[in-house]
Amino acid sequence: MSEHQEQKALFQWAAVHERKALFERRLFAIPNQGGSGFNGVRRGMQMKAEGLKADTADIFFAHPVQWVSGYMANGLFIELKDHGKYLRKGQKEFLQEMRKAGYMAFGVRGWERASILLDQYLKGNVQILDMNLSKDLYYGDSGKL
Repeated sequence: MSEHQEQKALFQWAAVHERKALFERRLFAIPNQGGSGFNGVRRGMQMKAEGLKADTADIFFAHPVQWVSGYMANGLFIELKDHGKYLRKGQKEFLQEMRKAGYMAFGVRGWERASILLDQYLKGNVQILDMNLSKDLYYGDSGKL
């Protein structure tokens, strides 16, 4: 599956999830490229003038969660990768910067893993890193994604 297909599948999952009303308003994509060809380059230039930033995560869930441990996360950034792809240095730096700002921020491979991440985030599950996602999850220096 391409990254586009992975992201589309995640939003289709969210549309039928038991918490779909929450996802409809607070889970959204962050467009971060203009496309290909002349029109794509032109659109990319327009988006940059409008505030487009390189390496920004693909998805944001604007929902604060108080974790069982007492940690308060202001929201969740997700950089979604298709299988076989890796985070660039700038994407890792973005995720680290967002965590410093009080957000949870992960790179994750595949929509299925992203859906597990969202479910665990909503539960305030402090064991989020023990979800058997180690090879498909990036969080700080702990992952290889």
